[in-house]
Amino acid sequence: MPFRLAAVRLRAHAGRNVLAAIGIAVGAGVLAMTAVGAVAVQDRAVQRALGALQPSDRAVQAVWSGVPAQSSLSYRQLDRLARDALEPVLHQPAFAVEVFRQATWGGAFVNLGAVDGLSRWLVLRSGRLPHACMPHDCELVQIGGKPAGPNLPFLHVVGRATFRSGAPLSAYFAAAGSNRPPILLADGVAGLARTPLPDAPLIARTYGWVVPLSPRSVHDWDLARLGSRIDSAQSQLEEKSDIFSVQAPLDTIAGVRATSRVAGERLLVLGGDAAVLLLGFAVLASTRLRRDHDATRRRLTWFGARRGQILLVTAAEVAAITVVSSIAGWIAGSGAGALLARHLGAPGGLVVEHALFTWRAFGIAVALAAVTALVMLVALRVERISFGGVTLNAADVAALGALAAILLALARGKTDTTALASSGGAGVVLLLLPGLVLFVLAVVAARLLSPLLRAIEWAGRRGPPGVRLALLSLARSPGAVLLSVVFFVLSVGVALFAFSYRATLQRGELEQARYAVPAPYVLQENLEKLVTVQQAAPHLGTPVLRDSGYVTANRGIDFTLLALPASAIPKVDGWRSDFSAQSPHELAQLLAPPIAPRLGGFDISPDATRLTAPLTITGDRVGIQLNVLDPRGDYTLLSLGELGPGSHVPSVRLPAAARGGRVVALRLSFPQTAAFVAGHRESGTSLSVNDASVGTLRLDRRFAGWTGTNGVRARGTTLRYVVNRAADSIVRPQEPLEGAPVPVVVSPDLARAAGASGLLPLHVEDITVEGRVVAVARHFPSVSGDLVVADLPTWLTAANTIEPGTATSSEEWVDAAKPPQVPALTVVSQRATEAALRGDPLARGSLALLLAAAVVGLALAAVGVLLGVVGDRDDESGELFDLSAQGVTPAQLRRHLLLRALTVAGVGIAGGIAAGAVVSALVVAVVAVTAGAATPLPPLALSFDWPLVALALACLAAASAAGAGAAVRRLR
Repeated sequence: MPFRLAAVRLRAHAGRNVLAAIGIAVGAGVLAMTAVGAVAVQDRAVQRALGALQPSDRAVQAVWSGVPAQSSLSYRQLDRLARDALEPVLHQPAFAVEVFRQATWGGAFVNLGAVDGLSRWLVLRSGRLPHACMPHDCELVQIGGKPAGPNLPFLHVVGRATFRSGAPLSAYFAAAGSNRPPILLADGVAGLARTPLPDAPLIARTYGWVVPLSPRSVHDWDLARLGSRIDSAQSQLEEKSDIFSVQAPLDTIAGVRATSRVAGERLLVLGGDAAVLLLGFAVLASTRLRRDHDATRRRLTWFGARRGQILLVTAAEVAAITVVSSIAGWIAGSGAGALLARHLGAPGGLVVEHALFTWRAFGIAVALAAVTALVMLVALRVERISFGGVTLNAADVAALGALAAILLALARGKTDTTALASSGGAGVVLLLLPGLVLFVLAVVAARLLSPLLRAIEWAGRRGPPGVRLALLSLARSPGAVLLSVVFFVLSVGVALFAFSYRATLQRGELEQARYAVPAPYVLQENLEKLVTVQQAAPHLGTPVLRDSGYVTANRGIDFTLLALPASAIPKVDGWRSDFSAQSPHELAQLLAPPIAPRLGGFDISPDATRLTAPLTITGDRVGIQLNVLDPRGDYTLLSLGELGPGSHVPSVRLPAAARGGRVVALRLSFPQTAAFVAGHRESGTSLSVNDASVGTLRLDRRFAGWTGTNGVRARGTTLRYVVNRAADSIVRPQEPLEGAPVPVVVSPDLARAAGASGLLPLHVEDITVEGRVVAVARHFPSVSGDLVVADLPTWLTAANTIEPGTATSSEEWVDAAKPPQVPALTVVSQRATEAALRGDPLARGSLALLLAAAVVGLALAAVGVLLGVVGDRDDESGELFDLSAQGVTPAQLRRHLLLRALTVAGVGIAGGIAAGAVVSALVVAVVAVTAGAATPLPPLALSFDWPLVALALACLAAASAAGAGAAVRRLR
């Protein structure tokens, strides 16, 4: 009987129940879509990371290296063992590889090997590809090197080729090149193993069995099992031969799992918002059904129904609405999640299967439906309670507990990628924080609603009668619209948070790109080619020196040195006003030297091809070198030789780079032969050994006024020297700024290490430069961690005064529309960096889900308006009849309802905007994770896309007005 009555009541109030069910379904759908989206972004993170690996690193391989004569296993047995062990790992067959590294076969010094299915990994350059290798007729293809052919009757070279891009063979055949032994490859390992190679059983070789790992074939949910399968294969092979090893990108897989977990955990923010919206709408829907349920309860009590029976009727209605709407929401959310997964490049069906069709997901869905039903049931039956004259309800008490939890979360500090990857508690904080904050703000809004409505009514007393009547009805009974306002605060707050957090992440992508690459193009030395910036691209842009150093104060602090011209600092991209109390222009003025720094010395004519330096030596033999500062900014060391007593006119050829340069120092050294002999005599006898050169050196007038270090005293053009093996002695001009500390901008920790004096010894490379702190900056573009920023000419002059030729610029920051064509250098593009950040599947998924959450929040707000108007129309029918009896026309009644709805919506939207701003600020302050699941550098800064917010609110107003207008047309 109770269930039949519940079914009758559900049919009788189908319209109102459908509205409630739609709201609950939308909230459940967002949760389902968030769950699917989290799995999708984790899956794409795995595939993206694996795709970035080199092909040889992106494979599972069994490797056996040894001498066959020392093994009890034949190749056929090894092959069967390896294939059987690897097949369960990826359920793909392996192909075999064999290589004899750098051995002589038939008079040819080559790398001989074989690959199963060789042709798919090669690009033919000449001749033809080899046929399958047979024991007495094995054709070979040559890769790299000069033409070579073993003088063996069963080996024939039939073509030349190169490895195809993506071939997973570099671990076996990476040594090919014009100056290295060529590679000769046969098609088929089994065939080459049976050829009668001379002494083959006694020669070491490597066998490999390779299973290429395609990024698209491995998913996030496969990684845990993949690791255990690899371990199992390793154990299985080691039981048969301890020479076997299994190689796979296990470290990369572990890192990928951590990164993908960060990406998924960050989406818990949206999950918390969706849960708050769902429960908030459940409460709102319940209050709109409450008056009718109260009337039904009174009628059933009058007819003799027991309390348990009445409760069963109510519970059946709530359960029916909740279960049906939750199922519909999860189905719709899974479909939307599948579309999102396909948008990100992940397989939609598989992602939905592993996100929702699990016991864990089923438990969450059931728990969510149960909690939603319980919340609706409580909202239908629980009254307010009073304590000592103070009226409270359960929400007030819960809000105090939520506030305590928020303060605890803030006390934990920022939640970054490390915390998300290592701590389950951090994920709980992410899930609960937005919801807790919104809940507290909603309760605050509920407490402020009554005085606010009275204030609005008082302000509108001079308005038209219809307006005064609508405001008066709200002020006299604020409880009737209390939960409508609270739900507006929740829904609009969630929407604004989603919009602002999305704008923050998008702005963060731009800032991260500009911070990482502070000019349109940054040229850096390519460590594989070892060509300096000065050699490859002198004067293309702003020269910059980047180096690492340390200070010994405060138990030692490592820092990054960035030296660039002070005048270029205001032009650096990526600067933000919160980096320092000073602006870039002020920093440039503080770093600018009083005079233009320039190393002294004498200039070399641009047309000169040789440099002559007449000199006279009295005393021991000494080595002499000249340090030349080249016009392009680096240094050339010219050796005048090791000269003995007498007059000399040494002349040295000038390299092209040194012509037009400046001689900035003269270096005296202990002769190498004498140093060698002295070292051996010291090690072979206990006698004292004279290991110094002592004498006098007279130079021409170009060296007049120079000063000496490390055992050299200068007077005019005469030098008295004592040089030994400990260190070279330097002779150089006296510099105008010599001895003055270099002005530097430092990070806060380094500023504290400098103390009150502001002086800080900076250890960079093998020299120590004294710096004077002139400003503090928490961040500076392109630098991570503690920093020291200096004027480039000032730093170069100071460093090269201490040790000439040690400091040169290492980068060029180029402001150009097109990328510089400098193949010898690494060119980093700011635009390409930004495109990579924006194209990251993790970022795309996060931004798409945030946009979906914002749209859902606004949609539920519009449904809330409609539900409120329908509730007023039906629940306030008695009051509307009284007004009609007093002469109020139907049009005026409709206007009355619309004014009430407008006021409630306006108050709720204003509260929602405030709530969204607060939640956004707190989440940005606590969650230090970028759109691509990385630690942000620079830190995220809160951003509001106000034009988009205004457009969204305008759409909300239009949709709400249309729905409300349609709802009140029934009034006649």
